[in-house]
Amino acid sequence: MTTTPDPSREPDLIRCNQCGNEVPRMQYCIRCGDPLSDEYNAEGRAAARDHFAAAPHERLRTVALISTLFPQLPRAEMTMFRIAFLVGAGIILVLTLLGFFPVALVASAVLVPLLMILYVWVVDIYEDEPLSIIGFTMLWGIAAGLVYALLVRALPTTGTDFGAADGASIRSTAWCYHCSARS
Repeated sequence: MTTTPDPSREPDLIRCNQCGNEVPRMQYCIRCGDPLSDEYNAEGRAAARDHFAAAPHERLRTVALISTLFPQLPRAEMTMFRIAFLVGAGIILVLTLLGFFPVALVASAVLVPLLMILYVWVVDIYEDEPLSIIGFTMLWGIAAGLVYALLVRALPTTGTDFGAADGASIRSTAWCYHCSARS
């Protein structure tokens, strides 16, 4: 009784980068004598690409919001940032449930930038940069935002009302609880 080899099983061969032959998995190539360590390292890197997480201590298939938003954050600081993010999100949720929508909107607009400022301060990403470069970068961002806002405001208001400067299109289409109660 003969058994057929399992075609799904990968043979114990590796391709030598030096001579190009497929040789048994050993420390050295049996054809040319070249060490096969580079070939094994290449296989390890290829396998590692299939099993990537944002941080080495995280499991593969988990949602890791903090390490995704703040990739260079030290592991010891992750807990503090998680707590700050959850407290901020909780405050926004409570404000929304209480009906303080404008305050909740402002809080949500402040939460992530505030955490980003704390992140930059904790990690010291820009510690080697001159203060003038950091200031110029901030001023450029402000100027680019203002130019964009002015361009959007100058857009014609016919059709989509995308660039309405007076807010009339927003007021005319917005649903208001107090206004609908009167009618």
